[in-house]
Amino acid sequence: MSTPKARTGTLEAVKDDVGRVLYYRGKVRLQDGTRARVEIPEPKCNSEAAAREFVAWAQEDEDAHHTIYLAKVGRAQAAPKVDPSAPPSAASTVASYRLEFFKRRRASGRVEDVNTEEGRLQHLSQLDGVRLCDLTTPIYRAAIVAVREGGKLAPRTVIHVHRTFALMLRTAVAEGIVPVNPCTLLPGDLPAKRDADPKWRRSARFTAAEVLTVISDERIPADRRAFYALLFLGALRFGEAAALRWNAYDGTARPLGRLLVDTSYSTKKRAEKETKTEVPREMPVHPILATLLAAWKADGWPALVGRAPTEADLIVPSRRGANRNANHMLRRFHQDLERVGLRTRRMHDARRTFISLAREGGAGDLLKWATHGPGTEIVDLYTTPSWEKLCAEVMCARLTVARDDGPTPAAEKKTAEGVTPSAVGVVHPVVHLDANYPKQLRGGRDSNPRPPA
Repeated sequence: MSTPKARTGTLEAVKDDVGRVLYYRGKVRLQDGTRARVEIPEPKCNSEAAAREFVAWAQEDEDAHHTIYLAKVGRAQAAPKVDPSAPPSAASTVASYRLEFFKRRRASGRVEDVNTEEGRLQHLSQLDGVRLCDLTTPIYRAAIVAVREGGKLAPRTVIHVHRTFALMLRTAVAEGIVPVNPCTLLPGDLPAKRDADPKWRRSARFTAAEVLTVISDERIPADRRAFYALLFLGALRFGEAAALRWNAYDGTARPLGRLLVDTSYSTKKRAEKETKTEVPREMPVHPILATLLAAWKADGWPALVGRAPTEADLIVPSRRGANRNANHMLRRFHQDLERVGLRTRRMHDARRTFISLAREGGAGDLLKWATHGPGTEIVDLYTTPSWEKLCAEVMCARLTVARDDGPTPAAEKKTAEGVTPSAVGVVHPVVHLDANYPKQLRGGRDSNPRPPA
């Protein structure tokens, strides 16, 4: 083989935790004048000088060309022009197929946030000029490792980028455009799934006293208190609480009332849809939540809307009578926390709080049947826990509340099913509401008349 001509560019060695060279990568200028990103396996080159020589002659050796991994950048002069109106094919570039893929994904209406998915793939823009038929596993691995080591994205975001791109290529395989999905990675190619700040989750919950403050403090408008009660004591996701209607609440069920959670409201789509898991579930109504819902239905709801609620009405509608908006409610939630002197947290932490309190109180594995629905394991398909057992799990969430002068009947006598709150160490509560509960729908710091909520 003749001595290759010199090539301009830089190469660096990528090493593992113990300093062993895994491969060389960098940018070089090829014979046709275009620039390229390269990844060269270490067994082929045991030094940077050898790596440069390998880059030079690999373009002239067909076998070697399958070993060196080239992804052209710049104007990608060698990439063939593809008619954007033509149907996707193996000759389509990643960029052109991506546009078609997300266009159809939006049209399907099944995906809630296509824009977020499409935005993730901007981090793999170095693959835009590569034809689908030329996209190999080594090329893809080099690209995703570069994203990981760039240091600009959180570990979870890098994982989401990979999963979205892999989904796009799985679709191309299913459509017969390419024979195999090149998005195969080895252990260590993706970062471990962890938070950018590993310590934040420890503080992403509320105490029992804080929960009672949020759902009963008179400084918070009564309609929002009712909504927060669904989040904190019903362990509902925001969209589930925003879509919940009175016909989904059975207050006559014993030993606890029953919420049927089978719909969710999408703020982005402005429409109701299935829940996140697409699995309906039945959630026992915690005694404190039952007390609040009874007062809200009798007095608060009519004062907000101007009439008595029907079975088809939302349990806590906005002040315009529609589903509540997640973005607006998050702002209000942070304002309400500041109003009562509590530090800012996410609304989703209300769900984390209930599950944490219940498990601290002794709840077991059956709690997830109420908060998440049945699992997908084969044994779960053959399991139907009794309603009494689910109620006992929910009642493990212990909160200290204001008490009446005397014990409540529910705390003294057994229900028809033979289960009492005291049987699981919980006293049936009575929550004292302010005298203006049905009238005081707005807090003192809400300056706009009847703002949407």
